Amino acid sequence: MLTRATRLTVEIVAVALAGTAILLALAAWRLSTSPVFLDFLTPSIERALSAEDGAFAIRLDRTALAGGGWDRTLDIRAYGLRALGPAGSVLASVPELSVSLSTRALIRGMVAPTRIEALGPRIHLLRGADGAFAFSVGVDTGQGTGVVESTFGGLLAAPDPARATGYLSRVSVLAAEILVEDRKLDKSWNLPAADVTLVRDAAGLRGRLAFNVDIDDESPHFDVDLVYDRDTDSIDFEASFQALDARLVAQIPGLPALFEGVETEFDGTVAGRLDLTGNIGGARFDLAEVDDGL
Repeated sequence: MLTRATRLTVEIVAVALAGTAILLALAAWRLSTSPVFLDFLTPSIERALSAEDGAFAIRLDRTALAGGGWDRTLDIRAYGLRALGPAGSVLASVPELSVSLSTRALIRGMVAPTRIEALGPRIHLLRGADGAFAFSVGVDTGQGTGVVESTFGGLLAAPDPARATGYLSRVSVLAAEILVEDRKLDKSWNLPAADVTLVRDAAGLRGRLAFNVDIDDESPHFDVDLVYDRDTDSIDFEASFQALDARLVAQIPGLPALFEGVETEFDGTVAGRLDLTGNIGGARFDLAEVDDGL
């Protein structure tokens, strides 16, 4: 039999748990309706995302706590991100960023991101006639290459708990509008809503790209898997597609003569190895004509 004191203790604990549950429910409802701004975090987030060598400094308009959906309880959202060069010029801009922070780093007194998601950026990827790559992110200056290299360089390097970028394990770009311009091939492609995710692993990086390409009146979908090997400094890739018009396949370098005058659609994959200078080697094509059922 429970004593009066025991019953009282149980009741107090039950009330406390119920009150906590109500507060958590209210907090979840509040976050689901609108973010809670935490601008006192802004300087710390800016320092964590800025280049360690001073090549650029990050500035944010606001920082907030927001609901992250079922797969993530909470997100730190940064709004109006700008990367500024030493002279104050805007090198890159992203309208919204989602960041997860390392608990281990926070215990050590360091603000370090483990995951970064850029939401809805506008990106211009340029390959020059010499094969060199350049990026513009949110601006038309063509000066965003250093910002991109620094961000993804944190993933390319081995984990390092002494550096803020050493905790970074995942970088994603979601719902991006990407213009790819290849001056070496004299071609350009528009990717209106592309998703890119890169994850660091023991050997280097694994990546996944999903996008549609606006070409002529077509908009075929591609899924691309990437594996970057840190030891060989190369990228193995495999791109899959469905119902791709032969006229578009003919735009792949080396294939136009094979598909001249062909009017059909293909499913298939393209795989190969890409070095960091943009040269492709060991390309393999697996194409199958789509059966229209007639």
